[in-house]
Amino acid sequence: MPYKLASPFTFYWESVFTDFGFKSCIALFMACVSLLVGGFDQLIVSLMWLMVIDFLLGFSRAWKECHISGSKMKHGLMKFILYGVAIQTSLHMQYTLAYLKPTVMGIDLTLALRDWLIAYLVLNEGLSCLSHLAYFGVPIPIRLIKRLKAYRDCIFHERETNNRTKEQS
Repeated sequence: MPYKLASPFTFYWESVFTDFGFKSCIALFMACVSLLVGGFDQLIVSLMWLMVIDFLLGFSRAWKECHISGSKMKHGLMKFILYGVAIQTSLHMQYTLAYLKPTVMGIDLTLALRDWLIAYLVLNEGLSCLSHLAYFGVPIPIRLIKRLKAYRDCIFHERETNNRTKEQS
């Protein structure tokens, strides 16, 4: 049977509808995730990539050390789920603040809680990836790691200091 050239329209039509059910399921899943986390922006994309990279590096490290653990993988999966819950919670808090429109002396106090939380999670995942890379011998500047840890610890220290102050009064 001789080879028959298809029109460009037919080629694109077939490529779109090949595995249509699978593509539809993936699109529906990603639309739901997008809805739950307040849309896909650079912060969410960065967080997702860092989570995947951190998982792969952690798995590679465990493989190299011969310490692959199902419980650690479950813990990592639960961390991913709880990240989503935390982002969803901060998103609703942000929506509530935007609805209430709090102001002090005419200054809008609405905060981008979702973005702050995601930036913090990106920082944490980035530090984890850097520690895995350092384990594998990738030269990572010590000052960079110290600076990033200082940013992270500053956030924790501020929260702990505020909690201690409230407990003492």
